Amino acid sequence: MSEAGAYWKAIRYAKRWLELDPLHEPAHRELIRLYALDGDRAGALAQYRDCVRTLSQELGVGPVEETAALFEQVSEGTLTAPVAATVTPAPVVAFSPPDELPLVGRSAELAALSSALLGTVLDGRVDGLPGIAVDPQELESPASVPARPADAFPLTVTYVFDGDTIEARTDAPNDIVPTTEPVRVRLIGIDTPEGTPSPECWAEEARDHLRALLPEGSTVWATADVERRDRYDRALLYLWTDDDRFVNHELVAAGDAEAMLVEPNGAHFALFTAAEASARAAAIGQWGACG
Repeated sequence: MSEAGAYWKAIRYAKRWLELDPLHEPAHRELIRLYALDGDRAGALAQYRDCVRTLSQELGVGPVEETAALFEQVSEGTLTAPVAATVTPAPVVAFSPPDELPLVGRSAELAALSSALLGTVLDGRVDGLPGIAVDPQELESPASVPARPADAFPLTVTYVFDGDTIEARTDAPNDIVPTTEPVRVRLIGIDTPEGTPSPECWAEEARDHLRALLPEGSTVWATADVERRDRYDRALLYLWTDDDRFVNHELVAAGDAEAMLVEPNGAHFALFTAAEASARAAAIGQWGACG
């Protein structure tokens, strides 16, 4: 059995799998197995109980024999990690292509093709295709971080649950948050390590960063995307601080979160993906600490 914490990334993806389909018993089973292999027996047993409760309440059925057998293995401490198969790598054949692959008898066509692909620099701009001109700096610069939109509405933060979920309320109900009662808010487009039932690597750091950005009682500005609620009735929002910091992006850029696309809410996914790539390359946050 590997050291505790070695399965944290697989556990995260199994949780995401269940979030998308809570009634998928194989996903429950995989999460039970991962918790057990990671040394979290209590988490594995709790996941089994959640599986039984969900199947009973939603479908009126119990778990299949395979799931029940897995539960017995976890309970008795007899579950073992699968043995990795030995793979013999295929021999590497050296191949050195020629510097150029000629177009025999097509020199004129080759010249025209090269010109079209490389483009002609005119007045400091790249003219690669007819009717399209792009500034070279635009090709190299990442997408700019958007300022707070004019239609953003204010919320008051009442609690921060973890790195990507808060509770907040508004004094001016609208079609996105139609009540003055506190509502749960899930930040769109990002995913941070889970804090329960046992904290994953970097879960507490991500939560603490969000609490620093959005302390209780502070004002946060919000906008929605296409879908405004998830299956758990959480409001799905992009958030900006009162001093105009894009919270969703800051968490990804700091290495606290990874980009996550759940269609159709993808307005800023390209921005988040670029921020994640930069954080990974610099080994920032979880990318440097969690292996």
